[in-house]
Amino acid sequence: EAASRFIHTLFLDMARGAAEMFLADSGGAAPTSHQELSLTENTMQHRFQVAKKFATLFEKSQAVGKFMAMRLSEIHRGLEEGVFRSVTARELSHLISAAFD
Repeated sequence: EAASRFIHTLFLDMARGAAEMFLADSGGAAPTSHQELSLTENTMQHRFQVAKKFATLFEKSQAVGKFMAMRLSEIHRGLEEGVFRSVTARELSHLISAAFD
């Protein structure tokens, strides 16, 4: 139980940190030159690439984090509600075996 709560908290912290990583800078002034505009476009393009790569794992990470704080009845309800949509059946069966065996 304590280990599950610990892992659940780690996943929540990871998700929170990842969300902060994608926040746009709000304090900067608008670019004034072509060179600054190009730099800003390159920075945004890089952020989009990182976000795209991360997004493929973000939902799965959230589902696993939620799983670690659930009882079997809650997992059953989560299956019905689509909480584990991003987790494969094999991955979920391994999680259940590891957590409840």
